[in-house]
Amino acid sequence: MCQASLGQNNQCTAMSSAALIMACIKSPLNWDKSDINNVLNQGNILYERSVNHLRSTNDPIDSRGYLSVTNIIVEIIYHTASCYSFVGRGMTVSRDETIFSYVLLSEALNRLVNEHQFLILIANERTSSIIHHDGAFFLFDPHSMDQYGTC
Repeated sequence: MCQASLGQNNQCTAMSSAALIMACIKSPLNWDKSDINNVLNQGNILYERSVNHLRSTNDPIDSRGYLSVTNIIVEIIYHTASCYSFVGRGMTVSRDETIFSYVLLSEALNRLVNEHQFLILIANERTSSIIHHDGAFFLFDPHSMDQYGTC
């Protein structure tokens, strides 16, 4: 399924947030194709509602239409459940920063998920979500890819 409608190619933050909500409702171990399509559809709706909310309150929107995690609306109705989102502390590294200590990605993820079960990862202006469930990691990447893993 492609990212369509309002803000085409900009909904990855909303879709990644929708995946985290779905993980609270149904274990990622049990997701099937219809669940993933549902997450993408709900992500589109969440994107549109978030952008419309930002416009109605005259809050600034990225000129390209990208949403920050903090732009996602706080109350989300998902099926029959009301979900409330909040943003915790994050880590930002600029391109010009030099990092002297190196850590394996798996090590860093293990440290983070010991503290948080759900993560939003933004890298190179692409957002994905990471879910830690029953000792396993699940990566939800809403970006379309071909059979070789390229867009």
